Amino acid sequence: MISDVKKEQTLDSHWIAFQTDSQTAEQLFTQARNYLSKGKKISLKIKTERRSLDANAYFWVLLGELSKKLRIPSKDIYINMIVDGGAFEIFPVKIEHAENFIQVWESSGVGNICIDLGKSKLDGYQNIKCYYGSSTYDTEEMSRLIDAAIVECELQGIETLPDEKLNQIKNNWRK
Repeated sequence: MISDVKKEQTLDSHWIAFQTDSQTAEQLFTQARNYLSKGKKISLKIKTERRSLDANAYFWVLLGELSKKLRIPSKDIYINMIVDGGAFEIFPVKIEHAENFIQVWESSGVGNICIDLGKSKLDGYQNIKCYYGSSTYDTEEMSRLIDAAIVECELQGIETLPDEKLNQIKNNWRK
């Protein structure tokens, strides 16, 4: 378990130091040396709370009910919900690479959607708004998506779970 982190800088390099127990430090050091000696690169990822499969399953049940009621494919409802309130980033992309960038982004999942925002302030670039599909969402992001689906269901007269059960599903991702 890492308990603190520091950044140090010299003239020609940057160092990141972690405070941890001696066993974890030894394991990290050994693994890092091993990877680097083989010419491999090391990357750090921040571990986030992932949404539960139950929450994801319930979300798709709600979309299925909406699909039946509205006679719209659940995939289309899903895409609209992602665009209306999903997680996104805006990337400046060289104009000549924009089409390929969009194709690659969108090929990695149904909810991975791009919207071309047009010319960037950067010369020769255009801004692409890239939405992440719900498979990448953490608990908080998935909860917002489920809440949006519940609002739509309630507007259509579709019954949803009681708040107590819903909160249990949303918060039960670790168990």
